[in-house]
Amino acid sequence: MIWNGQSFAPFQEFSPQGGRAYEFFRADGDAWLAFANLTGESFLCRWHAGRFVPHQSLGGPGAREFTVVETAQALYLVKINFIHGTPAAPKTDLKSCIYQWKDGQLAAVEEFPTSGGTDAAVFAADGQLYLAVSNSLSRDIRFREDTVIYRLRA
Repeated sequence: MIWNGQSFAPFQEFSPQGGRAYEFFRADGDAWLAFANLTGESFLCRWHAGRFVPHQSLGGPGAREFTVVETAQALYLVKINFIHGTPAAPKTDLKSCIYQWKDGQLAAVEEFPTSGGTDAAVFAADGQLYLAVSNSLSRDIRFREDTVIYRLRA
């Protein structure tokens, strides 16, 4: 949105439906925006000529959340997947993905299980980095999955 002097007006559109979350970061001197889409393709955009332009696909439907992990050695983007399928045939036990920034792209380096993943946060404690992932939906679509905390290797 951009202020036009009287109200906020749209600046740029990404997807007609399914948009869930964004994550902004800087790498290699550029500004980047990851777009999570529940119903369509998620993608990475680069700021260019005054707007975000598509740069790389980050997979098909199901993405609900992104979070960035920065270490002294590398930058990572964690994509949390929520659900696939239809209301009549949902699939909640999915693989979420960790990407590493390499040569101007995000390269998938690891997958891990999530079940209706809804949120993620990175924190440091006692000199270690951790990733907290909230799972929500079991296979039978009940809100009874545990949040998991992972210790990240630097």
